[in-house]
Amino acid sequence: MIATLMVKLKSESIPMRYYVNIDIENWSSRISKGILKFNRKGVVLMNINNRVVYNPALIAHWGLYLITRYVETRNSALIKMIRNIVEWFQKSKEETEYGGYVWRYNFSLPSYHLKQGWISGLAQGLIISFFIRASIILGDSRLLDTARKTFLPMIKPKHEGGVAIIKNAFYWIEECPSVEFDTFILNGFIFSIFGIYDILHATGDRHYLYWFKKALLTLLKMLPLFDLGFWSLYDLAPHAHINFKERLLRLLLKPDKSVKKQSYGKIASIHYHKLHIQLLRKLYNISGIELFNYYAEKWSLYFKIFGKIKHLEQYLRS
Repeated sequence: MIATLMVKLKSESIPMRYYVNIDIENWSSRISKGILKFNRKGVVLMNINNRVVYNPALIAHWGLYLITRYVETRNSALIKMIRNIVEWFQKSKEETEYGGYVWRYNFSLPSYHLKQGWISGLAQGLIISFFIRASIILGDSRLLDTARKTFLPMIKPKHEGGVAIIKNAFYWIEECPSVEFDTFILNGFIFSIFGIYDILHATGDRHYLYWFKKALLTLLKMLPLFDLGFWSLYDLAPHAHINFKERLLRLLLKPDKSVKKQSYGKIASIHYHKLHIQLLRKLYNISGIELFNYYAEKWSLYFKIFGKIKHLEQYLRS
């Protein structure tokens, strides 16, 4: 099945501008509110419950933004900032028993039953994308070797110290790899797929093509589960905290008896619903698989119909 999946990979080099737009206005707002801070070397930190912490995925995303800015402006001052982020990743990495590199989160995530020290497939994918672009900008081929080792946890099952769910043809990369249940966070998986796509393009190694196709096949099978018929789901985790208001919202907009029994999945916020659309469109652009465009257009229509309803919008922003 994997061998027969037709993927129209583009022949041009990796785009130095990342696949999705980084909302700098949102970043500026979070900085002004004190949610985001920077250390003396310009590495971004998060303020969580009055505790300033490093978030590997956020740092990679910031690094990708800096690379995009450098490509647009050729401002040499940005090179030093990019080097500082590379240095932070190199100093903060931990080598696993199986030879992969991981970056641990020094805060817990109770909603997914993750204790301090957890790792993330989202972070691994974004860090790969950052390292590959940084290797080109900085002319440092050693970063490509680091990217290869960053990939290894993405094909290691989460109960064996990785971030993957692998069952025969099924292959999902977990943003939040809880060992108690599967979380299936959609945007995190797609960002991880972009990381595989980047290392495939950078190396030409068919080993990565195998995993890229396997991930796409899994996503094609799973996408219908994220479709509520009026909006998209953020994840498919068995949330015990889905409240009455969310259940009522589902019943009002999709009065189907099966929805009453559905206890999994969290409805995406407006931000994440729009991000899902953007990610799927880009995935369609790089793979040529029409179903990704189908869901992007379908979910875009949901937004046009329901996203402007005042009370719904207020709820989805919460």
